[in-house]
Parts: sequence; C-alpha cells; structure tokens
Amino acid sequence: MEIDALYQADAGLLTTAFSAIMGLHLSKNVSNSEEVQKVSLFDHHKTTYSYGRIGGTPVTSTAGNQCLLFIKMLNGALIECEVKSGTGIEDIKARIQELEGIPSDQQRLLFRGKQLENGKIMDDYNITPESTIHLVAKLHDTKLVILDSATLDPIHNYDFTNINDGGTIFMRGGERYVRPCGFKRFALNVSHKYENLQWIGCYNGVGEWPVSYHGTGDAENKTIAQVGYDLTRGKRYAFNHGVYSTPDIHLAEKYAKKFTYNKGQYIVVFQNRVNPANLLKLGSNQVGTGDFWVSPSEADVRPYGICIRKV
Repeated sequence: MEIDALYQADAGLLTTAFSAIMGLHLSKNVSNSEEVQKVSLFDHHKTTYSYGRIGGTPVTSTAGNQCLLFIKMLNGALIECEVKSGTGIEDIKARIQELEGIPSDQQRLLFRGKQLENGKIMDDYNITPESTIHLVAKLHDTKLVILDSATLDPIHNYDFTNINDGGTIFMRGGERYVRPCGFKRFALNVSHKYENLQWIGCYNGVGEWPVSYHGTGDAENKTIAQVGYDLTRGKRYAFNHGVYSTPDIHLAEKYAKKFTYNKGQYIVVFQNRVNPANLLKLGSNQVGTGDFWVSPSEADVRPYGICIRKV
C-alpha cells in the first residue's frame, strides 16, 4: 500500500482527534481546486506539552492580583507576560501587543494544543499562573484547514490494539518502556528533524532516549503538570520550570483528550522521547498517582507518536 493510501485509511480518525484537541474545525475531504492551509502534526505536538513549576512555593499571582504567564514566541523565545488574574483572552493578546508589537488580530494563541478564543477567559481553559501559552502562525480566514500528511510517517505506524505485553519488560534509553497496548500509534515523520536517529532507537542502545507520554486534558480539573508539581512542592531542584510527562501510559490516559468518531468514543495520548541527561524523575507513594517526569525545556522532549484508543 502506498504511503498516501496508508494515511487516507486513518485520515478521518486523525482529523477528528486533532479537531477536538485544537478546538477548531479541520477539513477531511478537499478537492484539488480548493485553497488549503496545512497544520504540521509535528509542530502542533510541541504546543501540547504540559509546562509547570517545579519545587518551591506555589504561585497564585504577582503584586496587585497580577498573573505571570510565559508566552512561547514564533522564534522560540520565551517572554514573560503579566496580566490580571482570570482576565480575558483579548486582554492577553493586548498585553502581547504592548510587549512585542504584534497586533492582537494577528495573534493565534494555543494552550495545551487548544486554540484560545476571544470572548473566553483564562478560567475557561484552566490557565493558571506561570502557564505557558504558544503564539503560533495565524490561520488564513478563507482557507480550509487540513492536517499536513507529510508530517506523518505511516510506514512506522504500529497497532497495539490487540496486544497484551503481560509481564514482558521492554527498555528504551535505560528506562522501562511501557508500550501503549490497546492503542494504535500513528508515527510522526522525524527522519530529518534532528542530528541523527539514535535517540529513537529500539534496542536500548547508546544515545537512545527513554519513552514518555502526556495528555492534553484534565483529571479532576488539574493538568498533568499541576498534579506532578504537588510531588515537588517545598523542595529545591536544578531548574524551577519544565515540561511534565510520564513513562506510564495508564497515567497519561487520565489526562487524555476524549472525542467522538463514527459514533464511537476515543481517547488520544501523545508519545515522546525525553533527554535522559537532565531528566527529573518523580516517584509517588500515593496509590493511583504514578510516576512523573520533568524535562527542563521543550528541546529535551521530542515528539514521535500519536496514540489513539477506542473506549
């Protein structure tokens, strides 16, 4: 089967999943004559990371009921942005315009992969102090938005739907790899994204990075970063802000985005490799909490898979 045919077989499922994650309509079937704008699944994956504080005392607001946010700019720079706690999305855009000169109507903001809409407030998206918001390229108003199939690598998809590993232990990058049994994994095209492919090796060899997962939803109204932070509260670490994920697919499922496709219910979880050199591993003694990993920056987290399961 040709690569395009492999993609088309699951295009509807993937498009519906990302429509739910992004909070906007993505088109499935378009004609060659229609103008389209393509969304890179690789680039969008990076906007879904769950950033959070590590150690120290929890931050609620700065002076005068001001809330500190971090804005990830198009050029990769991270800027600080103070706004009034609980403010509207338009006010965040206005503040970014003051700081960076980017007109509000030219801004497109994403939080945990979801587009932030005018007329909403921070609480509608569970945006808390020191959250990281991504400023990305604005979509064209008149073009259909579709997923960019070139950012997928369907030859390396793997269907774990009917696989049960039982007690079999797998290793990646020196850490146990809990495979996403019950899911179908859709591979991202990472062939030419980094210096080499050692990091994504499958033999627990030199240069491999271990596997982690994250979801873009909430569990009991908390993100994976907010729950993970509780394990670090009051302690000191080498860095005080990072990207939270987990080596446990079952824990990641708690934060998975749910969506409906062809009258069936599904969940979607993101699969990454994380840099072992500066990885902070947080264990929990609480039943049902699981293990959390924290990486100091998004450069230490590399996306490579999208895992979808019918529930």
